[in-house]
Amino acid sequence: MSTERTPVLYVGGLGRSGSTLLNRLLGQVPGHVAVGELIYLWEHSLTRDHECGCGKRFTDCEFWSSVGEHAFGGWHNIDGAEVFALQRSVANTTYIPLLVAPWLWPAFNARLQRYADLMGRLFEGIRRASGADVIVDSSKYPAPSIYCGMSALSTFASCTSCVIRGGWPTPGARGSVGLNRAPPPMRRCPSGQRAWSHAGG
Repeated sequence: MSTERTPVLYVGGLGRSGSTLLNRLLGQVPGHVAVGELIYLWEHSLTRDHECGCGKRFTDCEFWSSVGEHAFGGWHNIDGAEVFALQRSVANTTYIPLLVAPWLWPAFNARLQRYADLMGRLFEGIRRASGADVIVDSSKYPAPSIYCGMSALSTFASCTSCVIRGGWPTPGARGSVGLNRAPPPMRRCPSGQRAWSHAGG
């Protein structure tokens, strides 16, 4: 894995807070690639093969196929269900207190380092496949921003590729982004720039 640090602009917030709109806007900035809510990738995309924002199934999307090749030598080398279970064991909001000093809980720390390594490789794969300088992840949940921020400070040597920057949209009026219901999770590829079909719900 490259030792070059990958800048990740993490959009956090609550549902209906405008994070999807902010994600779309940031994706239009030169040098940025918006990939939706990466926290859902392991379960909805890799395991269930839901549609990308370009309209193709995850396994048929050229962009995500390229990401998998760059990050893991192909998605066939990753067990999506296993990674999803690992994610739930470290990235849940319940575990935020443990993220402050994970080394005090060796078993948790081992799982966290493993997951941070996978995310670091995923971010690098996205950077290489997209050619972007900054990755926009609008997963919203606070826990991922904490462990990825820690890895950016080299707390975890196994995931030194991440640099986290936080963005917390201010909640607006109900339906202010044109949504009458909570949208399902969405991932997109650059080819789906204007194909905003939701995936994963």
